[in-house]
Parts: sequence; C-alpha cells; structure tokens
Amino acid sequence: MALLCHETQSQHSSLERKLPWQEICSDQRRYVDLLARFYGFYSVWEPMAESRLHQETNDFMQPRRKRSLLRNDLHWFGWRDRDFTGLPKVPPECLYLDGQAMILGAYYVLEGSTLGGQILSRRLERQLGLKNGDGYSYFCSYGSRVRDAWNQFGNFLSAQLASEADMSAAVAGAKTTFEVLEAWLTGR
Repeated sequence: MALLCHETQSQHSSLERKLPWQEICSDQRRYVDLLARFYGFYSVWEPMAESRLHQETNDFMQPRRKRSLLRNDLHWFGWRDRDFTGLPKVPPECLYLDGQAMILGAYYVLEGSTLGGQILSRRLERQLGLKNGDGYSYFCSYGSRVRDAWNQFGNFLSAQLASEADMSAAVAGAKTTFEVLEAWLTGR
C-alpha cells in the first residue's frame, strides 16, 4: 500500500487539484453532473473488472461495487431509468488493464477514494443539506466502517501482490486509473 501511495502521488495530486470540490459540493447541478460522470465510469469499469478477475478476487470485491450506489444517488435526485440510457460512458479502450494485478492497482485508487469520500460527505451535508446518505451514498460508501474496509482491502491486496512483477503491474494499473479518472471527470 505504501509503495502504491508513493508511486501514484503525482497522479493523485493532479486529480485532486483539477476537481473543484468546493464548487461541486455547493452547486447541486454540478454535483449531479459529477455523479453522472462517475456512473459513466463505473458502468464500464465494474463489468470489465468482473470479467477479468479470478473468482476469489471477485467474491472479495463484490460488496465493494459502487455502481448501484451511484444509480441510487441519481434516482434520489429525480433521475428515471430511461435517463441512464444515453448517459456518456468512458470508452472501454481507456480502461485497458491487462491482468489481475493491474486491475487490483485500479481498485487501489477506487477504494482509496472512499477515505476522501468521508470528507466530501460532511461537506455535502453542510453545503447541499444532504443527510442520511440520501443522494450521496456513493461518497458515504462504508459509513463508519470505512477505515476497517480500507484495512481489509489493504490486507487482501498485499496477499494478492506477492511478486515484484505483480507490484509493478499494480502500480501501472493505479497510474492508468488516476489518469483516466482525471480525463473523464474533468472532461479533458
């Protein structure tokens, strides 16, 4: 986990700098647009990852899927099922991750975002008046269990990435994911 954090620090910082969280968390339209962008990412990412992971890893990751949380949040803001039909989705070729280690590196990025989601949840409560996870369940994810979920993921990840080649592939997957998310979420 420490190596992944160190190796992806510049990509993580770049993404954080380019997303105007203060404005997003204080403007409902911008916030819903961001949820829709995240949904456009996860609706491609999760099926792709599921199809390429070993069964044991899929079983571990199943309760960590986020697409349904995003869908629920958008429904809370008035979206209907037909609103998802024409929603832009990240091009699948952008998410090319070859093998389990690269996909686990990508999951490092996505699971790590649940830590920041706790901060954003409080900001959304203050600035948009959201409460009880309604409309922001994606950012609440594991609620009070977020630290435990992160530690469990870290232990699982460490057990899965046993070789230097696996670690290198995981770092490459994490970097790619940060870059794809930055381009997708910022529209660049």
